[in-house]
Amino acid sequence: IDEACGGRPALLTRADLHLALASSAALAAAGLGPHSPDPPGGKLDRHPGSDRPTGLLRETAMRPVLAAVPPPSAAALTAALAAAARTALTRGVTTVGDMGRYLGGDDPAAPWGDLQGVLLPAADAGRLPLRVVSYMPLRSWRRLASWRAAQGGAAAHPSGRLFWGGLKDFA
Repeated sequence: IDEACGGRPALLTRADLHLALASSAALAAAGLGPHSPDPPGGKLDRHPGSDRPTGLLRETAMRPVLAAVPPPSAAALTAALAAAARTALTRGVTTVGDMGRYLGGDDPAAPWGDLQGVLLPAADAGRLPLRVVSYMPLRSWRRLASWRAAQGGAAAHPSGRLFWGGLKDFA
């Protein structure tokens, strides 16, 4: 990853969000090095015979790198949504599940920000070309119940393109 990124910080996450690969620059930005301990609930993979991290981060070991990454702007998230929707549709995928930016399980506000700041405005403007089922963190189920009640009990946007009500958690 270091060669591909040209010394820039980079973090790639696996689809299940339980494993990530960080560049050396990303590890340095997060303060992770040979003497960094494995965090509770996580593991820094290390080179054989050395304490030097390989860049593979398991579970909670991703958190320091994630904390060093600036959050994406609303414009960047909107552009990413449009690009992802185009890619899905060109492959015949018409419905997707959005598990949210809930890496490491630390920030239950991120999925709410995506729903209310990106997905809802896109649905309101008729710019959601596929169906999206949005999931919220399990620990915010009361907020979800209140929010659904405020929507008249609805679990879907009037466009029929955005759905909410699912819950998720990490185990």
